[in-house]
Order: sequence, then C-alpha cells, then structure tokens
Amino acid sequence: PEPRVQVAAAFVAPGELTASGEGTAKTKLAIERVVVDAKVTGDVAETTVEHVFRNDGDRQLEGTFRFPLPSGAILTGLAMEIDGKLMEGELVERDKARKAYEQVVDSMLDPALLEWENGRTFKLRVFPILPHENKRVVLRFVAPLHRDGGALYFAYREPSADLGLGPERMRV
Repeated sequence: PEPRVQVAAAFVAPGELTASGEGTAKTKLAIERVVVDAKVTGDVAETTVEHVFRNDGDRQLEGTFRFPLPSGAILTGLAMEIDGKLMEGELVERDKARKAYEQVVDSMLDPALLEWENGRTFKLRVFPILPHENKRVVLRFVAPLHRDGGALYFAYREPSADLGLGPERMRV
C-alpha cells in the first residue's frame, strides 16, 4: 500500500529577532504573527515560514533574526517586506552579500543580509525596523520528511509559551 503522509500541527523551531538602536539596549522584539505553510512533495516538504515582528519602541532599530532550520533542510529563498511590498532576496556568496548590505545601509534603504551562523542556524540582519511598525520576514526551505514505519512525518515543534503566540497569531 501507498505510505500515508501526515503533517503534525507544531512548529519547526521559533525564530527570534533581537534588535537595538541608538541609545537602546538589545531587546527581543515581539512576534505579532507566524504562518507556516508546508507542501508535501514526495519525501520532502517545501516549507514557507513567515514571521511578523513588532517594534513597540520609539526608536528605529537594527536587528538580527535567527532561525534554526530542521535537520537536512536546504534554504531556497528569503523575502522581507519593504514599504508594504514583499521583496525577494537573492542568495549570493558571503563577502559579496556583506558588501552589498553595507552599501544599502549607507544609502538608507532597507537591506537584509542572511548568513549561515552555525549548525542549522541562519541569521538575518534587518534594517531599519521603524518605531511602532511591523517587520515581515519570509524564509523558504525544503526539508526531508521523517519515516516512521510506513508513514512519513513533517517534524516540527510548537513555539514555547513565553512567545505569547495564541492560536489567533499562529497558523500552520
């Protein structure tokens, strides 16, 4: 018989955005909303994870978003909302990306720089995060499904309670 595909209602791992600005201490920004969309294709899940963060402060911030990918996942895309439009990023070599990021910051535009940090964790530098505004970040990746007997599973875990993500702000 054909293996049965099941997708659990949980979360890969929580991403977080820490930020600071002129005269402000480094702080973790509130998560306004998380949307996880996983499309099963054969033995893999094509996954899109959207995080929306909120800057409740009175100052413009620059932040670092960290997101651990599931085991065996391959990052396939990045987008960030700029002036109400979702702008697709480009995956390029590290030094080229860093130089481009610095040039865009110097031009006072809205850059994002995604880098591999360690293990399965990626970090994304985000600027600017305007006061009393939301910042939306979308990552796309392909992850292998896990086998258990004759079934395939997309394994991810629920965010911790301290993130304050009730069912109305978390969609899987």
